[in-house]
Amino acid sequence: MARMRIETIERQLLPLLALVRKKYLAGVGLHEALREAITDGYTRRLNLTGDNAVDRFRELLRLWLDAAVPGPLITALKSHAHENAHNLIEAFFSQLPASQVPQPLVATACETMSFELPQNEARMLRALAANDGVSEGEFVGQAVRAALAAKMKAVAHELWPR
Repeated sequence: MARMRIETIERQLLPLLALVRKKYLAGVGLHEALREAITDGYTRRLNLTGDNAVDRFRELLRLWLDAAVPGPLITALKSHAHENAHNLIEAFFSQLPASQVPQPLVATACETMSFELPQNEARMLRALAANDGVSEGEFVGQAVRAALAAKMKAVAHELWPR
């Protein structure tokens, strides 16, 4: 199998990892952060094949992001990278300060709400949630939080115009 070139590591793979990390630290779930930033090309480059290739890649990322254990990800990268790119990989992981290790999010008080949707909209909601790889409840929660944030911003601009 061909090794990844330094240019591929430097311009594609490491920026992808940085983007996933940035989104994850900003509170985006790992699945969503990865979905937003990845194509199956990255799993192919690491020779992760089969139906669970993305899941295996996600687990490497989870070890790095949740447990601050980059070793398995570094090993996977190096084993499929040209030897000249190994120092670049090491430098990427060593530049991350320890204080940036993600901490578990503090649980906030939640409230359960219910609502009704027309049947066709409920089917669309299920399809969109499945497409995003999240539960229907999680999908609705994300959509409602985004809509609330946008509405609050609009109201704030109405109340306090610049």
